[in-house]
This record gives sequence, C-alpha cells and structure tokens, in this order.
Amino acid sequence: ERAIYAALSGNLKQLLPVCDTWEDTVWAYFRVMVDSLVEQEIQTSVATLDETEELPREYLGANWTLEKVFEELQATDKKV
Repeated sequence: ERAIYAALSGNLKQLLPVCDTWEDTVWAYFRVMVDSLVEQEIQTSVATLDETEELPREYLGANWTLEKVFEELQATDKKV
C-alpha cells in the first residue's frame, strides 16, 4: 500500500524498496522524474495564484535529468 501511494506521489525513497528488478527501478526513477517536472511546470505557470501548496524541498530540489537518473541507476546494486 505504501508503494502505491509512493508511485502516485513521486516518493522515490518509499518506492525503491519494492523494486525487485532493474526495469522496476528504471520505471520508478522515471516516474518520479516526470512527476517532478510536471509539478515544476505547474508551479511556474500558476505562480501568481496563492492557492498552490509548498512541496517538500527534497521533492522539488531533486532536479531530475536523464543523465542524473542513469547515474543513480549505475550506483544501485540492480544491474542488467
């Protein structure tokens, strides 16, 4: 249940422990990267509205890129 909520909210720390394969891990990283990019776009496009909530720094501060994702994947023990 925790992993489901983690996948829906972009919480990589909670999502990685349930990733059994390299493909699962790649999916998790890219899911979080896309979520954070979408959230950054939402924050910048509606910055004039006071209705947006502040998100945790670790979520927005990650600045995921393809290169960073693959660097992180190379550092894991789950390899192809």
